[in-house]
Amino acid sequence: MAGGADRYVADLATRLVDRGHVVDVVCPKASPLLKSCELRDGVTVNRFKNFHGPFWFNWLAENLMALLILAKLNRRGEEMVVVLCHSFLWPAVWLFRKQTLFSFHGPWAEEYRSSQKAVPRSKGLQRLDQAIASFMQSIEHSALEGCREVLVVSEFSR
Repeated sequence: MAGGADRYVADLATRLVDRGHVVDVVCPKASPLLKSCELRDGVTVNRFKNFHGPFWFNWLAENLMALLILAKLNRRGEEMVVVLCHSFLWPAVWLFRKQTLFSFHGPWAEEYRSSQKAVPRSKGLQRLDQAIASFMQSIEHSALEGCREVLVVSEFSR
């Protein structure tokens, strides 16, 4: 796990295991060399295929893969609390929204807008970027409104 949010999730998961909880993480498979499922520090990491196509295809395919894993975990019959750590996967957890906590780290759409401004883009791609950013913002808003609770890591994030 490389990024700040990844380290946060790893630390949160291992601390929950230390307190006696059963913890499964559902995330994209960052490398084909990684196993689809493995136990790391007491945490079961369930990885789904990480697609590398157009945004819309990736978003739909990866949410479907994550939903299938969550549905399988839910069938275990244990009480399940879902911690959503990125708006990208909101559709996958939507069915579990009444038992979902959103650990909000930063505005997805704004981060995307900022990253796209740093790269020279044609007018057509700029319009596509705007459509994607607007879509991201609506998904994020839906997640923030739909989850049982929203957790923030700082007052700035609030």
